[in-house]
Amino acid sequence: MGYEFTVAGKQWAVEVQGHGEHLQVDFGNEPVDIDLRRISDNTLSLSLAGRQYRVFIAAREKKYYVHVGGRHFCLEEVVQSGTGGYARDGSAGPADRSVSAPMPGTIVSILVKEGDKVEKNQGLVIVESMKMENTLRAQMPGKVAKVHFKVGDLVDTGVSLVELVPLESGS
Repeated sequence: MGYEFTVAGKQWAVEVQGHGEHLQVDFGNEPVDIDLRRISDNTLSLSLAGRQYRVFIAAREKKYYVHVGGRHFCLEEVVQSGTGGYARDGSAGPADRSVSAPMPGTIVSILVKEGDKVEKNQGLVIVESMKMENTLRAQMPGKVAKVHFKVGDLVDTGVSLVELVPLESGS
């Protein structure tokens, strides 16, 4: 799964393979094997090249504040339109009006039910992947036509989670 972040004004493309505690991360040169274990909601234990690190993460909107090895970083998620009706900001795409899973993960919360009216940027579903929660949001105002999964379900990249229909005038 690919991610794009801006750190100190420089854009980084990161490719992550694997799941659970064992990952392979590629920053565009040589892939690196890491072991990642959650200690608490915002603390991870990271093993990289035989060294152990404690990583502290705080997230707000599309920014991740990371403290590791005595250094602080602010990672800002790059928003780009993707395929399958998903933009990296967690919103539905206008073409198919569905919100799709951006990566494999587990549904941890469903914030709407079928028939609900939603506003643009309203949270619809929270998916946990790689120990981080992603709130997927509506791209447009509309009505929830279908919720395809329930809390606890595992989902794969690109599957439709929620379908929206535009509000008719007068609705």
